[in-house]
Amino acid sequence: MSTHHRKILYVGNLAPSVNREILQQLFIPFGEVLDITIPEDEEGKHRGYAFVEFELPEDATEALDNINLSELYGRIIHCNYSKPSNLSKEAFSDLNKPIWSDEFQTTNETVTNTSSEDQNEPNIKKVKSD
Repeated sequence: MSTHHRKILYVGNLAPSVNREILQQLFIPFGEVLDITIPEDEEGKHRGYAFVEFELPEDATEALDNINLSELYGRIIHCNYSKPSNLSKEAFSDLNKPIWSDEFQTTNETVTNTSSEDQNEPNIKKVKSD
């Protein structure tokens, strides 16, 4: 696991009333907190977990050792090192570019399904168009 991910803690089983300020106060004794992310659902309510990023991996380890399985607002919270995301920011870098940009690349390929109804597997081929 990279050092970067050893600086980010997953904090789960958070009560609905827990917010960024509460998490900041909880984790600041262990070192400088760079960022706190609390994912929200479609209704704007948090999903019951957060990610806390420390400046130093040692600070994250100290927080993990002291906070994991402690009680916060009537709930036992669970802390662990954050797992790396399968989706990197680089994977979506083109999404922030306008489609008319010279840097935005598209292909002229069309995918067609040439399977017959008698076959279980579709026969897919690419057709290059100009």
